[in-house]
Amino acid sequence: MKTAAASFERIVVIGGGRYGTKAVKRLRPLTKSLMVVDLDPNCQAAREADRISGAGDPLVKLEDGVTLAVEGGTSFLQKLLGRKLIPDYVIPSVPGNIMAPLFVSLVTEAGYHAVEDSASMEENASRLSPDIVFNADARHAVLVTSFAKNFICDPGCMEQRVCPVTGEPRETSMFEILSSSIRDGYVKIFLSSLLDLEVGGIKGGDIRSALAEFEQKIAPGMSFAVGTACRCHGITDFDIIK
Repeated sequence: MKTAAASFERIVVIGGGRYGTKAVKRLRPLTKSLMVVDLDPNCQAAREADRISGAGDPLVKLEDGVTLAVEGGTSFLQKLLGRKLIPDYVIPSVPGNIMAPLFVSLVTEAGYHAVEDSASMEENASRLSPDIVFNADARHAVLVTSFAKNFICDPGCMEQRVCPVTGEPRETSMFEILSSSIRDGYVKIFLSSLLDLEVGGIKGGDIRSALAEFEQKIAPGMSFAVGTACRCHGITDFDIIK
């Protein structure tokens, strides 16, 4: 895990709302170039930006300081990764699973359709302990898991091996549980690492390599599950290629 003494070359924050703004404030001193991506040019994080760049730009300039890119998170990451401009970390600061749409986009580009696979989601959810299944959304084929089903997490938690609220040990992380338990045609659970207090991020290199691997495997009838998890929480989307 990175500490306050760590430094980064490039970080991308997806979402410029409350949590995105918090991420900007905490990570600004630790990174040379910090990109915030949001469709709203007047989002909360805009007040922290040194400059604003619109979606019409060929590619947002990766300048020093904080830049707000007025664009959708998926399209921005596609352009960035497509040009091999790999961020150190991507910080998800919007609801839902920001990784899954990247894989769905590759399916679309290959000429196929990704359809929600509720049956696979329910089958995988059934293999997990009910104590950690927070929401099994059959309509959207999304599985949300958490150790904190009946309480609110301590905002000062630094993902210790012992929960600061309940005192219970967390010897096996949610990332490890999902990585070993979810079975599908293709499974990728991304690790969200704590970079600073309340700020978790996914390694840009991991995203790029997983997308390259998945692109080679795309085929009709293949199921795939893409998720993100930290020590205590996770979200996974299930789809099938038609």
